[in-house]
Amino acid sequence: PHRDQLAHGAEVELLDERALDERFPWLNADGIGAATFGTGGEGWFDPAAALRKVQEEATALGARFVADEVVAIRTSDDRVRSVELRTGGSIECGHVVDAAGPAAAAVAGLAGATIPVEPRKRTVSLFRPGTEIEDFPNLVDPTVEGRGLYVRPYRDGLYMAVIAPRPERDPATFDQEPDTYLWDEIVRAAVGRRVRGFEDAELVGGWAGHYEMNTFDQNAILGPHPAVDGFWLACGFSGHGVMHAPAAGRGIAELITRGAYEALDLSPFSYDRIERGHALDDVQPSEARVQRAGV
Repeated sequence: PHRDQLAHGAEVELLDERALDERFPWLNADGIGAATFGTGGEGWFDPAAALRKVQEEATALGARFVADEVVAIRTSDDRVRSVELRTGGSIECGHVVDAAGPAAAAVAGLAGATIPVEPRKRTVSLFRPGTEIEDFPNLVDPTVEGRGLYVRPYRDGLYMAVIAPRPERDPATFDQEPDTYLWDEIVRAAVGRRVRGFEDAELVGGWAGHYEMNTFDQNAILGPHPAVDGFWLACGFSGHGVMHAPAAGRGIAELITRGAYEALDLSPFSYDRIERGHALDDVQPSEARVQRAGV
């Protein structure tokens, strides 16, 4: 995989334990045989700010945003005809794209379609460590109880950490109350063990949001749904969505307007893989491993 990354132009270094100690003296590398570090084109951004910019540009190009809720999708002859709005009225259309995130399955149901997507709560633990580390990167530790722990700087000397609950404590829910037990039972000890200077980290806050979990293989579902003509899927990203949305949106637009993918072939993400039982072997590193990640 590292050779493939380099071949496609990614700036990624492969580091053994000695190299990790030299590059990141604050990192306790015990139990790590090797790690990758992106030296260019890496970072993080504000998803809400990015979305606002996309909306501004789309509006300037003629798109119209309607703040409402779709309560029904009308079909005839197995084809989408219109959507009904909660505030009244309808919008005539020949195409509907289900990009409803954690509510994607409910929207699909309005069209008489089914998809294996559920809302799963993920909690951000916001903490202040005893030692602030300069140039701290986005750290993903895949050794924590069979799933990955994400840690990165937040702002004003604070850091944020995210880990998925165990599968048996991870129901489908729209609840937004942070699961502080994750900090108490897992995160505090994990960050203290992996990062020198974080042993006495103190929880100062946090929040919860939702993944649109594709329970089939934790990857996006893109393209037409076979049950209804004109009903398109762009959902099930399982935590990858903010990164993949621009490419996915372009791909769906190409399918609708031109009848085929042009910029990138996204056909491996089509719904028919679910019907065929062909799971993609690329599991989100923060999630419990159902299959071995090989991409």
